[in-house]
Amino acid sequence: LHDALPIYRMMTTPPDVLRTRAQALARAIREKAPRAKADSRASQAYLGSGSLPEEAIPSFAVGTSLPGLSAAELARALRLDPACVFGRIEDEQVWFDVRTITDEQVKAIADALGRIAKENAKG
Repeated sequence: LHDALPIYRMMTTPPDVLRTRAQALARAIREKAPRAKADSRASQAYLGSGSLPEEAIPSFAVGTSLPGLSAAELARALRLDPACVFGRIEDEQVWFDVRTITDEQVKAIADALGRIAKENAKG
């Protein structure tokens, strides 16, 4: 059931696993894009849909930014990258809630940021 239904995996992943994943994502981003800022922090994820999801569960998130790009520009570049990465913008950073990311996706996100950083350094 856990593997068959991704939403079940997302809802039941223990906080210590999420913390480790967030730290790995922040580290991978800094390795692939050394100029990037990437920090992890405790956060809340919300279950449900619509304009007012009500059920909050503890999570961890990674916020990132790149010098020379606004958060909106970075978010757009991530969406347009071959990896097609989506995050939320908060405090002029793009944030990724690791409750919705698998361990395998950590590398793909870091690689996308590395490509964007490299392209941004050329301009």
